[in-house]
Amino acid sequence: MNHYSNEAAAIAAALMVARLAALRFEPDVDVPMLKIRNYLHARTARLLLVPSTLSDGSDAAAVGEVMAAFGCDALMARADGADARRARFTVGLHGHRLFWSAPTRLWLGAAAPAHFVPNHPDDTVFALFSVGLRGCEVPPWSSDEEREDGFALGADALAALMAGR
Repeated sequence: MNHYSNEAAAIAAALMVARLAALRFEPDVDVPMLKIRNYLHARTARLLLVPSTLSDGSDAAAVGEVMAAFGCDALMARADGADARRARFTVGLHGHRLFWSAPTRLWLGAAAPAHFVPNHPDDTVFALFSVGLRGCEVPPWSSDEEREDGFALGADALAALMAGR
């Protein structure tokens, strides 16, 4: 996959999770010039949705500036290969200081339209709702099998999206 198709894949993944959570995006009027090229701002959810092809996270500082300007959280969709199963998401939380999660995988199942799950079991799982991102006190699955099934559903949804289905 070349850079442009990686960018298209990241945009498609970002829009897919936005659609799952029924996020609403309104035009931002009087927005200053920003250092990031593509983004969607869901004002009511206080969420910035950013597709990215930079797997090293070098765009995090620019996204952090935009998060601070809008006073919102961020969800970055990253695509760096032809395999949809390699699509990753990163959560940025706005607060007293900016917090960036480890790369997460899409998990589909109960309790929320979409979850973003890091590889390390002690890290926070984030749920995406139409009102924004929320950290989960308890993971949304009850068994390892259910956890793997949710990852498979997420990967299948991304693969179908990338294949144009």
